[in-house]
Amino acid sequence: PTSLKKEWISEKKLYKKRKEKMIHDPQKKIAKEIIQSFSHNDLVTLCAPPQWGKTGVSLFVSYIMARKKKISPENIFFITAMSDRNWLQQTKERVLPMWRNNVYHRNTLHYLEDRIKRLREQKKDRDILVIIDECHIANKREFTMGKIVESIGLKNPKVLREKNIKILQIS
Repeated sequence: PTSLKKEWISEKKLYKKRKEKMIHDPQKKIAKEIIQSFSHNDLVTLCAPPQWGKTGVSLFVSYIMARKKKISPENIFFITAMSDRNWLQQTKERVLPMWRNNVYHRNTLHYLEDRIKRLREQKKDRDILVIIDECHIANKREFTMGKIVESIGLKNPKVLREKNIKILQIS
């Protein structure tokens, strides 16, 4: 987690240089409520209007969960059922450098599926945080997202609890 903290501090400095804030206070407040909710729930949903700052919330949740809640920093994944390349690029730009290879959209979700299966084979498929952005899009069981979520075991509450897998849905 030392590199996690270093990357976090480095990103904050970049924002400060641009006279911007990486995470605003209302985002921190909501993020803390989500983190608290994760102590009793494995799945939490955040609904907020467009451009409110949901990405900032997910970043802060990810950072705190990795620093303080036993989530492996390398096992934090950002996904969406959209096939929007702009979303993919913007999300990669916003997350910490260590998470840029952990950003997937509809057309690359099979790579996430392969990655989770490799983690399973290595007995490292635990202490995971999955952030599903735009969760209201293409979320039916028969769609790509539904099939992949099911194939990697994210629909089984018992598995989520036993393996400390948390899911944050954002809409």
